[in-house]
Amino acid sequence: MDKLLLLSIIFTIILLFLIVLPTICLIIYGLPNLFYGIEFDVINALLITLSAASLSTLVLFILGTPVAYLLARRNFRFKSLIESFLEIPLVIPHTVAGISIVLTSMLLNIDIVDTFWGIVIAMTYVSSPIYIGTVRSGFESIDKTFENIAYTLGATPWKVFLTISIPLNLKNIITGILLSWARAISEVGALLIIAYFPKTIQILILEKFLTEGLWNALTPSALLLAITLTIFIICKFIARIIEYRL
Repeated sequence: MDKLLLLSIIFTIILLFLIVLPTICLIIYGLPNLFYGIEFDVINALLITLSAASLSTLVLFILGTPVAYLLARRNFRFKSLIESFLEIPLVIPHTVAGISIVLTSMLLNIDIVDTFWGIVIAMTYVSSPIYIGTVRSGFESIDKTFENIAYTLGATPWKVFLTISIPLNLKNIITGILLSWARAISEVGALLIIAYFPKTIQILILEKFLTEGLWNALTPSALLLAITLTIFIICKFIARIIEYRL
């Protein structure tokens, strides 16, 4: 067997072990606890998390899709600078991001601390580079011929964007939605600074772990894992169907 192939297989097994084994352990030890009932504060925190993450993802879909299209299809002055600014959430610690957002809200006299909208803003901030980058790569992979033909037939840029570019990029858009939604749900650092309350399930899990121990944190952790894995599988299935039809 080729040495490079063998090495790749070994490294793949190691990475799968690191990723899959903790997930299996949480499923085995956490999911059975769900059958004994779920506390109200866990359900409430979960609903807050899911609604805030979904709303932040909707905001990114509305704002981020045209931005991704602009970056993929147009060259203009200061484009590299704008790209760098949009990638800032990827490189700074999220506690620092939380501090900067709180400071900005104070200077603008906008109260977002310990509010639902503070949660949405934090999630949108940390998820935006993931969504824009994923959707942009999809637009860049589309053959411009389809769009150019539409232009020659008299279609407006807006109509081309809605009827050609977006449908051809549905797979990447769905992937971007899934990844940014998952990133929003996993955020903790910025939320600790911006909105400890109303308590999201991420904060609740951390609080239970620190105050009550590992075993009391298993139930909300397993519940969140089950929901996110279910949505992940559904979205991947939809993306496969779209890819097959295209």
